[in-house]
Amino acid sequence: MEKAMKYIAILSVVLSVSFCDDSSKSDSGEDILGLAYIYSAATDTVDICVKDSIMYVASLNGLQIIDATDLSNTGVIGSVPISSGIPVDVEVNDTAAYVCTGNNQLVVVDISNKSNPEIETTVNLTGTNSQDVEIDGNLLLVVTGGYLEIYDISSPLNPSPVDTISIDHTTRGLGLDIKNKMAYVCKFKGTLTGIDIDCIDYSDTDDISIISHINLGEYTLADDIEFYDAENSLAIVSENSSIQIINGQEPAFPMLLDYWEPNGTGGSDAHVCNDEYIIFAQSYNGIRIGTFGPNGAVNEVGRISSSVNQFANSIENVDIGEPVDVECENNRAYIASTRKIIILEFVE
Repeated sequence: MEKAMKYIAILSVVLSVSFCDDSSKSDSGEDILGLAYIYSAATDTVDICVKDSIMYVASLNGLQIIDATDLSNTGVIGSVPISSGIPVDVEVNDTAAYVCTGNNQLVVVDISNKSNPEIETTVNLTGTNSQDVEIDGNLLLVVTGGYLEIYDISSPLNPSPVDTISIDHTTRGLGLDIKNKMAYVCKFKGTLTGIDIDCIDYSDTDDISIISHINLGEYTLADDIEFYDAENSLAIVSENSSIQIINGQEPAFPMLLDYWEPNGTGGSDAHVCNDEYIIFAQSYNGIRIGTFGPNGAVNEVGRISSSVNQFANSIENVDIGEPVDVECENNRAYIASTRKIIILEFVE
């Protein structure tokens, strides 16, 4: 049976849902959007990471840990303030949460006791304007202004530097994703130059090097890069108001395949769930939901508006704020905004 998407219960009051046209239905006529509950997130959420149905939410207030295992009993189980700078991104493993801050620091939080997380150490990063962090086994990668920094986290609470790779001091690193020991770094070089993606091979930590790059054109501002489709290794890059689909199967020769340009402006994150749905967070126009066609083409199937009383195929009378991050785990998509966290569930 074809998969469909529905909103699921998180906490508190039931919200009604309206369907303004047939774009909310799959080809079989089954509703993609349905009844909803929404979780009221910490003020000014900036990022979310999910592991084993536990949400790690970075905000201006620090780090919150929210258990979403039992959707009838969801709530904060632990939190820790972060005073060394404004958090911008968070990643976790079994032992630690790694929080990048805007003042060029990596804050390591011990989450072995989730009800009482504690800051273990703070690492001063080489570059400025840290933006994104990823974990690959015992390696942690951080993109900052001008650098990709790699740390050994075989001792999870005590990262040790492995290497720092210059990605051009005149640029600002914006997004990072990893696949098969390749790091793909989005970097902004200026309005007239636009965005480059550097492909960096770190399979041999003694010989890390940039092997290729692709320019996305002038007047673009990419915010994130995300891989999907294990066979074809296609990448998603969210921009000001669109997404570019890139074939990264051959890292030395990345190629632009297609664009998805839904109505609306702003782009903060994109994530692919179950190799079928793409969730595109638009900072000024809510959330767009699409499915993939041939050669990376995307067809829009639904949306969630950010504005009160302006919800098409979405939740009525609730201001979700500006969407900032999307994460997927198992059959769920977790969408963090500055005011709410929405969870979508894929059902058979």
